[in-house]
Amino acid sequence: MNITRCTTLSVVLGSALAIAPCHAQTGLSETLIGQTSKPNISVYVPADTVPIQFTVNGIPQGQPDQTLRIKVVDEHAAPIAEKTIPVSCAGASWTTTYLAPSSKLGFYRVFAALSNGVTLPKMGSRQAGYLTYCVVPDPAGRTAYPPSEARFGMQGGFNGSLNLAPYLGFNWVNGPGRWDSNEPDHPGQFVQKRDAEKASGRWGPSKIPGATRGYEWCCVQRDGNKIAWPIYPVFALNSPPNWAYLPGKLVGSTAPLKPDAYDAWAAYCKAFATSVAEDYPNLDEHFYQVTWEPNWFNGTDQQFVDIYALAYKALHAGDSKAIVAGPTKSGVGDFNMANEVTYFKLGFGSYIDAYTIHPYIDMPSEQNGFLDKLAKLVAFPSVHAGRSIPVYSTEQGDATGEDPGKEIDQARHLIRSNLITLGQGVRFYFAFFIHDYKGEPGFGYFYNLRDDEKFGSGELAPKPIVPAFAAETYLLDGHATVGPLDYLGDTALGYAFQRKDDVVLALWDYGKSPRTVTLATGAKSVKLYDWMGNAKTCATPDGQISVTLTQEPIYVRGVSPAIWGAGASRTLDLASTSITTMPGGKIVIPARLLASAKPLAGTFTVSANPALGTRTIKVPVALKTGELRTVPVKLNVPTTTQEGTYVVALSIADASRRVRIDVKPPVKIASITPSIIDIVPGTDMLSLKSVKITLSSIQAETVDGKLSLEVEGIPGGASMASFDVEPNCDPVIALPCKALLVEPAKTYRATLTGTTSSGLRFSQRLTLSLLSAAHLAGQEPAGASAPTVMPCNWTPAAMAKARVHVGWSDHGLAITAEVPDSSANSAEANLRVAVNLDPDKVERSTGDVYNDLLAKRRFSVLSFSLVDNVPQVKRIYSFNGDKLHCGKLYDWQLPAKIAHIGTTTTYSLTIPWKELSSPSTPAPGTVIGLAVAANAPASDAPHPPAYTLFGGVWPKPDSDALGDVVLAE
Repeated sequence: MNITRCTTLSVVLGSALAIAPCHAQTGLSETLIGQTSKPNISVYVPADTVPIQFTVNGIPQGQPDQTLRIKVVDEHAAPIAEKTIPVSCAGASWTTTYLAPSSKLGFYRVFAALSNGVTLPKMGSRQAGYLTYCVVPDPAGRTAYPPSEARFGMQGGFNGSLNLAPYLGFNWVNGPGRWDSNEPDHPGQFVQKRDAEKASGRWGPSKIPGATRGYEWCCVQRDGNKIAWPIYPVFALNSPPNWAYLPGKLVGSTAPLKPDAYDAWAAYCKAFATSVAEDYPNLDEHFYQVTWEPNWFNGTDQQFVDIYALAYKALHAGDSKAIVAGPTKSGVGDFNMANEVTYFKLGFGSYIDAYTIHPYIDMPSEQNGFLDKLAKLVAFPSVHAGRSIPVYSTEQGDATGEDPGKEIDQARHLIRSNLITLGQGVRFYFAFFIHDYKGEPGFGYFYNLRDDEKFGSGELAPKPIVPAFAAETYLLDGHATVGPLDYLGDTALGYAFQRKDDVVLALWDYGKSPRTVTLATGAKSVKLYDWMGNAKTCATPDGQISVTLTQEPIYVRGVSPAIWGAGASRTLDLASTSITTMPGGKIVIPARLLASAKPLAGTFTVSANPALGTRTIKVPVALKTGELRTVPVKLNVPTTTQEGTYVVALSIADASRRVRIDVKPPVKIASITPSIIDIVPGTDMLSLKSVKITLSSIQAETVDGKLSLEVEGIPGGASMASFDVEPNCDPVIALPCKALLVEPAKTYRATLTGTTSSGLRFSQRLTLSLLSAAHLAGQEPAGASAPTVMPCNWTPAAMAKARVHVGWSDHGLAITAEVPDSSANSAEANLRVAVNLDPDKVERSTGDVYNDLLAKRRFSVLSFSLVDNVPQVKRIYSFNGDKLHCGKLYDWQLPAKIAHIGTTTTYSLTIPWKELSSPSTPAPGTVIGLAVAANAPASDAPHPPAYTLFGGVWPKPDSDALGDVVLAE
């Protein structure tokens, strides 16, 4: 290894570690190399010593002696040890061994540099200046649980020479099964290859008792014996071969199948399941994941469900232990679930035994609604299938971008997201990814020290997430969630996990400041673990423990199952820990007090935020052993209370609970839809007849009153209407706006104000688009039956000469444009149409390509022109090049009629919804973003004569500048 000598400066900024760039000094070739005694993984257990060998090569002859400065820090960059070692420069090389500290479980970063500035080189994704190692619980002390109880997995390109699974404590991995790998050329190829393998003697079961076929390298040393560490594969069947799917339809690893490939797919599933049943007889479950991240499936909903209907029957026919899982979309939230409702209507729930998801979300996950979204997700498949279907997570990760300063947050965020995932009832959790790889920097739990190995690297080094993950798996594997502890404080959170009588509390606070909480333990002592797994015994003679919570989870083990276990009888319990009300509302918190093991005497205390209008309430309580009493805590919320979240704390003796009170307006706007607009004769203005507002109530009782809508900049634009909202009912209120004159290519700001009959006022700011697209029959282009919109024009004198008609049908978005044009068959004669199907979506860039793609608006730009009197259609911008390719579109994809007569070019278009990335026809009332530009020249002249309806299509695409268009009923 020939490394140019350089000088490196290490700077500690809070918990972030920054490495200054190296500056080469010509003529010097001295190098410093360091490696641990386990250079391929650098993972140790408490009984190990950690020798690190440092070697200096290329020492110039006659150079004076130097020193080697070593500094060891933890994951927070806090100093642990320092040492200076004399370096003899008598020869061309010099070697020493440093015995590094290893007294605690956790992460260690070792900085090393010579006194002349030469430091450790960059290796793969590990930056220059340091090396790392970690200490984790001894795998020999771990329990290997059966598949139904094993909670942890790792998705990664594993190298079979690195025995990492027992150190990290995971059992689940991605297994074989891809259809395109097993049958790349023709149907039946898998059976042929398997028969040939058997005939040649190359096939056979695992020869190591208890080992999983193909994973014999996973083992632990126990009492001097090598014992197999069980691995449970998820057999991933995704990725059809080229001959099996409809041409041009493959997106990622999923595509609709050719009709004549249906039988081949079913045959492959049965044959593969038969082989799994034979090859893995020691596994209690055989888990088959049918598709992989089909977020952008390029086919119909029925074609997608067909894949599962065929697979389900065939897999169960071939394997009595089969668990069929899907659909495995990426991202957690309402968007995916809304799209999947159609799957369930088509019978999808009958074709899965498990529901799988890759629950990616912006980090930190708590601040992005991860708890609520997961709660919905866990309930979603069972609700729509009409039977209980468990949920599994088969991938989640967070990238650092290979910035060492982001590694501590990667560890914090992933451990907490993992705890939330399991705590909310997801059966197992797959971490992503075993090591860094090129293309998506920083996803790895380990650095990849080999630039030449993208996947399956044989030389790794740990990041802080490794020991934190190992501690979590050590403490929680085999445990099932009891439920959340969401009453500890505004940003405090925790979960109880139980296995028989072993109950572990996982607790943290994701806010910026530490928080001290007091908990009942029901025990004389408990063990308190930090997030790296270091334990200390804490005496709790009064049955309580006070702990300080930070962004790094801690674990409390040994608490009483009678207090924290499933079905526990708690001294103080609540029917709900979250209540929604409105200003002026009345709420009741049903608190239950129980003297379970001994009499209960004390003061029941209720403390609330002053904004809720409640002073501290104290009630003396005396209960006999076994006595149960319900104490209804009544609160009258003042009408002056601001919208927000408040906490009510309840306590008695050694028990305390908190209730979250969400104060919201009594009604909310579910949607707002302007009616179709008409031309006002003799003017360039339009008249809006009415605005339809859909309301919903958050209350359990009827709410009535009046609504007022006022549009900024429009005198006389205010209108009023009465409302009467019943529980579980979404009424539509029509606000007449007959006198409201507006411009077509403009979005207005408006204020909707409501006053209830009780005198409560509430208001909401909103944007109002006053352009509607008429609903058309069949596939006809928008013409006389659709409203006419006159584009804004860069040349005002020509404004009245251009017309655009906008409509929609079940087939697509229909647009007719009549444009003055004297230059047909040239670059000046064209029409550009920009469409955004997600105008309300907020895009975020996280560095996670999968999440970022999910967060993108479905925004694309199409160009229509005449070339030698032949219509030409191109997609010139696409939010997702894999799903909607840029380039030429053929007539069978998007038919367009373009005619140039005299001095006018007429464009008659119907853009299919699927060419705009909508798998189905949008519902009436849907709002989309739209912009049209006609005769936009290729040049960037300062004042080109382009007709433009809204902005955002020319001179450059911009989804934020489009106008809103409502698809009218």
